[in-house]
Amino acid sequence: MDELKVFLFNYPEGWMILYYKNGKEETYYNCDEDDFDKSLKIASLLGIEPITYKFKNYKEFGSLDLDIFNMTNDDFKILENYRLK
Repeated sequence: MDELKVFLFNYPEGWMILYYKNGKEETYYNCDEDDFDKSLKIASLLGIEPITYKFKNYKEFGSLDLDIFNMTNDDFKILENYRLK
């Protein structure tokens, strides 16, 4: 079975949701173009709890200089400091 993970990036100016399937970005949603509840609906239907990261603001998130569409294990290690548990 394919492994699906959902990542939620939250900051005061908005949010981004990434669906990763087998380690690759599958689908992307953001506050400028998408509805939050509809964006999380697939995860909810599949019983997947999003992995959530919280930032003080978008500038803090952007300063990490991550390619969110091609995340590596090192990138996820960096993000651990921002993960909500």
